[in-house]
Amino acid sequence: MGISQKQISLLYAIALKESGLADEDVKLIIKQYSYESTKEIKQSDFDPILAAVKTAAKYLTVAQRKELQQWWRNEGIADSTAKKTISGMGYNSTAQILRSEINGVKSVILQEAEKLVGTK
Repeated sequence: MGISQKQISLLYAIALKESGLADEDVKLIIKQYSYESTKEIKQSDFDPILAAVKTAAKYLTVAQRKELQQWWRNEGIADSTAKKTISGMGYNSTAQILRSEINGVKSVILQEAEKLVGTK
């Protein structure tokens, strides 16, 4: 049996208001559970998906990841340099970066780019 409309509303209320996620972020989370729509979510998967939404609030949203990528491009830093730096910091992707660590990540990317170019 699928989740109720009330549960769908709760999921989006927590995602959008409490977690600061966008619809795009919620869609990515439910796709991890092999669903294309919240209407497809089985009752047995609701609690794990809700927990994933709450956990996702700690990490960069899709929009923030796009902003980060645009930032390094605006700084003239090659995608390969930024991605190698991020990987060297222990992240498999920008999706694993904590929101609280974004400024530190930017700082390290700038430092690595400066090493490659000599000056920035």
